[in-house]
Amino acid sequence: MAKIQPDLIHSVGMPLFKMALGYTKCVNFTTIHNYVYEDYPVKYGRILGLCLANRDIRLIGKKADYMVTCSQSLANMYKDRHNIEVGFIRNGVDTERYEVPTQEEKNAKRKELGIPLDKKVLVFTGQVSSRKNQSFVVKSFTEINNPDLFLIILGDGPALSGLRELYGQNKNILFMGHVTNVADFLKASDIYVSSSTSEGLPIGALEAMSAGLPLLLSGIPQHKEIVDVEEGIGSIFVNNNFDSFKTNLSNMTQKNLVEMGKRCHRIACEVLSAKQMTSLYEKKYGLLLEKFGK
Repeated sequence: MAKIQPDLIHSVGMPLFKMALGYTKCVNFTTIHNYVYEDYPVKYGRILGLCLANRDIRLIGKKADYMVTCSQSLANMYKDRHNIEVGFIRNGVDTERYEVPTQEEKNAKRKELGIPLDKKVLVFTGQVSSRKNQSFVVKSFTEINNPDLFLIILGDGPALSGLRELYGQNKNILFMGHVTNVADFLKASDIYVSSSTSEGLPIGALEAMSAGLPLLLSGIPQHKEIVDVEEGIGSIFVNNNFDSFKTNLSNMTQKNLVEMGKRCHRIACEVLSAKQMTSLYEKKYGLLLEKFGK
């Protein structure tokens, strides 16, 4: 570090931020990607998780000037629950990696991946875990039992084997596990779904928007923040409420998903792109360096 002599170190998350604080000759800055009291108990267990959350909330309170969250709703949670003023810069997605496929391109990709051509396809990406809560969508999808729908679960994680054991025989559910071609599955799908119980600002949903998929999301603040950017890009259901999920899914399948998807892609490019995010970070760096005389 002494050889590099940076003016600013940008760490991603609290553990790296605490490590970087050992180097005192620069501005140390971090992005908070979670609400510690929701994320840590799930990740580390209730007792250890609460201890770590208590430790980090004290540091966040002391160092808020050096921090931003990855969503406005996350910043609001720290303000409302702990009276800590933290700025925010929303997560952004590399929109140049994605485009809205034509129906012919979508069908070709489905043939390549072995996905039915004659069904509305829902896709859920991310680590398969209690926090992401895929079990709710899979169970609800099974109970709805609509032969015109098809569900893809992408990702690995501690809850995957149990879901496969319970629902692996359902021919309208595809558990893919870890894949390296998420963009191909987004291209082959019609709706992005998530029942997550806690997020920062979910990259999976932003990638889906960039690929032209409308959103069917659980009613956590971070999901509402995305859907509220512009009317007509998705729908919010009450999490862990079967009737709400069923109603919102039914309503969405009756809409013009192609036009909704085009609107999602435009919003991703205009508001939630990596370029937009980078520009805001550059401004933040400049303000911090000026403030602390670097």
